[in-house]
Amino acid sequence: MHALTRRGATCMLLLVTLIWGGGFVASQQALDLWLSPYLILTIRFLLGSAVILLAFLPRILRTTRRLFLHGCGAGVLLFLGFYTQIVGQGLTTVPNAAFLTATNVLMVPFLVWLLARRRPRGSIFLLCLATMAGIVCLTLDGEMRFSPTPGDGLVLLCAFFFALHIVYLDLVCFHDDSVPVAFWQILTCGVLSACTLLFEITQKEQAPVDLLPALPSLL
Repeated sequence: MHALTRRGATCMLLLVTLIWGGGFVASQQALDLWLSPYLILTIRFLLGSAVILLAFLPRILRTTRRLFLHGCGAGVLLFLGFYTQIVGQGLTTVPNAAFLTATNVLMVPFLVWLLARRRPRGSIFLLCLATMAGIVCLTLDGEMRFSPTPGDGLVLLCAFFFALHIVYLDLVCFHDDSVPVAFWQILTCGVLSACTLLFEITQKEQAPVDLLPALPSLL
């Protein structure tokens, strides 16, 4: 049973990787259609929370105060990660955004070291050096000068928030029922996205948006 569970978890992580990679392309397509980053996040997360609610209503109705707070905390970190990612992606290239976001994998062991006093293996330090070399190569301009864009900085910040989100789930939510935590974190992310969208609308006049061409990307 343990082997089956481990194999199933690995398959799920591979599926997440495929969805994650496709998300960069989909987000760029939506941005190219002049959709607001806040609108993209609002639709995605409110729709996602609605799907989870319909699929797991009985388990969500049994949510305790502890699960609610843990889910909301995870949702805040998730929102900060996606917010800085999608805004940063609009200011850099898709390959840069994908690579820089993936650096969260290396940030996780160091955050665990900082927060849980579990020192990373020696190989992690070597991987960090290789990753730093990759970042430098990505940010070189045509004259081989180091010239990172503001978008690169934002995407690196998003990687930090995603790493913090992973560590938060491991240290705080490890023994929780995953379904209510997932629902409340996605809903929190959607509500925060909607708040930023409303703030954007009140700050400047918005042109009418045609969502139909961008619908596949949003979904």
